[in-house]
Amino acid sequence: MADIVQMRLEQMLPEIEDLEKKKIFNKAELTSIINKRKRFEYFLARRIPKKIDFLRYIEFELNLDALRKKRKDRIIAAAKANKKLLQSKGDEKTKEDIEKSEYLVNLMRVTLSDYSILRHVHNLYNRALRRFPGDVELWVQYLEWAQKSSNSKLLGKVFPRVISLHPTKDIFWVMAASWEFEKNGNALSGRTLLQRGLRINGESKKLWLEYFRLELLYLEKLRERRKILFGKVNENNEESETKEKSDSKENNESIDLPELELENQAKDSESILQQRIAELAEKTAKANEEVLHPAFQAETDAQKAFFSGAIPKLIYKNAINSIKDDLKFRLEFIKIYSKFNNWTSAGIDEVYESIKEDFNNDEEAQAILCERFVNNVDVNDSEFPLKLKMSVDAFENCVTKINNKKIWQCYRNFLQKYLEMCEEENLKLYLEKSLEKLYERAEENNLLSEEMYLNWLEFVEESDEDDSVKDKKQTSIINKGLEAYPKSAKLLYQFLLKEMASPSSSSLIPKFEEAIKQVKPNESYEIWDLYLNYLKEEMEVEHIESDEINNKFKNTISTIRLDDSDYENFVLSKYLEWSKETFDMPKFRTIVKDLILSKQRSLQFFEKCLEIELLSSKKEEDSSNVDIIINDDMDIDEEQTSSVFQQEDELNKLISKILKNEIIIDTNRLNLESINYLFEKAIANDITNIDLWLAYVVIEMKFNKSINFASELYVRALNELKYNVSDVASQLFEKRYQEIKKCL
Repeated sequence: MADIVQMRLEQMLPEIEDLEKKKIFNKAELTSIINKRKRFEYFLARRIPKKIDFLRYIEFELNLDALRKKRKDRIIAAAKANKKLLQSKGDEKTKEDIEKSEYLVNLMRVTLSDYSILRHVHNLYNRALRRFPGDVELWVQYLEWAQKSSNSKLLGKVFPRVISLHPTKDIFWVMAASWEFEKNGNALSGRTLLQRGLRINGESKKLWLEYFRLELLYLEKLRERRKILFGKVNENNEESETKEKSDSKENNESIDLPELELENQAKDSESILQQRIAELAEKTAKANEEVLHPAFQAETDAQKAFFSGAIPKLIYKNAINSIKDDLKFRLEFIKIYSKFNNWTSAGIDEVYESIKEDFNNDEEAQAILCERFVNNVDVNDSEFPLKLKMSVDAFENCVTKINNKKIWQCYRNFLQKYLEMCEEENLKLYLEKSLEKLYERAEENNLLSEEMYLNWLEFVEESDEDDSVKDKKQTSIINKGLEAYPKSAKLLYQFLLKEMASPSSSSLIPKFEEAIKQVKPNESYEIWDLYLNYLKEEMEVEHIESDEINNKFKNTISTIRLDDSDYENFVLSKYLEWSKETFDMPKFRTIVKDLILSKQRSLQFFEKCLEIELLSSKKEEDSSNVDIIINDDMDIDEEQTSSVFQQEDELNKLISKILKNEIIIDTNRLNLESINYLFEKAIANDITNIDLWLAYVVIEMKFNKSINFASELYVRALNELKYNVSDVASQLFEKRYQEIKKCL
């Protein structure tokens, strides 16, 4: 290992000497660079090097090269400023002035240090990729770096290598084609790469979309050039000229990709796309040969087809034949079309027609077809009202044809979207009336979904009507909604909210309890919060006693099913918070013990009890925020410890703040006996929980006068965790324990 590292360092000596000669870095800095490289080389020379070590080494080298360039530019700028001063001296130059002039000349020459660091980065990437050839992310990073450094020769060699290794990864085909077309200006090579990629990955959406985009970009370029060359008189005879120029750009820097094995396997099932494109291109080329001049000859059929976007249309047809029944995929083609000028409107219409034929009974697709008229039309445009009316009429026909809840929801979303976008009063009034009629018609046909009932309530709330009218309408909507969806948690919540706001003197407790029984446990949380607020209000006006509420909580907890642990923890948490606010601490502790004795409780329950106990002992003048997150920095490998220490619950945050004295505990009010009892019960529930053991140790070491008990607790934790020096969990526990001791 040492010999290999020494050899690599010796190979860097010429570069170090050149940097010293150019005075870009001083000796101390060069020594530091050598030491850091030596450290990185030892990391890479390990039996099993890690990817992160390669990446850190590469990052260091790139930062070093950026610093070298910046210093060199600064030195050159300063030297050029001095050069004018030297010229003004004439023959009176001193020896020092001559040396400065020679130094400037040497500095501006391209020497080893100007490219050695980038060459080193290239070698590091090669070493990393030999070690991790299947790492797609690493390959992408390498290619992006090569593109940024504008190393065309390197890319011409790397792309064939990576595509040969990963022919089924569409990202590499796309990156290669993009580089050929955008950087090299070689559309033919880019097209060929994407066609070969599709031969292997026929169901890759990314490849189809990029191929489609490439052809549109190429066609747009040709159209713009024709306008410049021939104006608006005629447009032809340009494709062959551009194609010849494109072909002439093929040189040694282009990607020379050998035929892949997967291509041979896919040849029998290859589509006729390439053949039809070749035929169309051949016809266009022949027609161009016969045309003498665009000003005197009319366009041939082949030229008209080509310049109207026949090839992109052909690509789209083949794409939807390969990837069927994917609506989002087809919409991506419309997005690409929309980035070009109006000449793509025929292609957009073709996409919409294909959606209409293939998704005749799909509500989302039909909504898209209805909304197409207002797409890309500004709401302030004079044409917008007409386009909006066309979309509304299309939706009306659609709801008549399909007539289900989903299409009505789509219709509502459309109207609401443009109601929020429009500023013109007449348009807003029109959309508001249309929305109001929509809700009423859908309700008459029993086609309002639960979500639409809630949307209707929100719509009425935002209207300009009187509060009394709003209240009547909302009450009616809620009642109708509950008739259709009696177990809807959100509608029941709105119903109870309205009942609480009404001046009725009757108790709402039966209605709350009935609502909680009706809905699913995991959907009742909002109703529970509202219920507790109502009970607190009732207690304040002495309509109900605290003992009665306490019994209601107990009855509810006793009826919770065993498999509803999340719901049970939620109710218990609310019960504990209410008990703390209502009773004194002795009564609260009695309630907690009764709950523990009645049934085995979860770890979350004990953590909540401990949190309340500790916060009840907080000094009154301390106003710290409990939600501050304390981060622990560990030297142990993150990949190994991520599964050991991930929780950042409220108890851990609270203990961390107590440890750092961000929360001051009043020891006279702290009940260590109760806290120890809760910790023992919690540990019995999860004996391998490192965070729980450490929290227990912190409290004992900080507040218990007996140091022996804390030491015994530490030894007990080691025994329960089955301490082993080589075990990651044991290392983590010991590391954090030592940090705790330093803080105390």
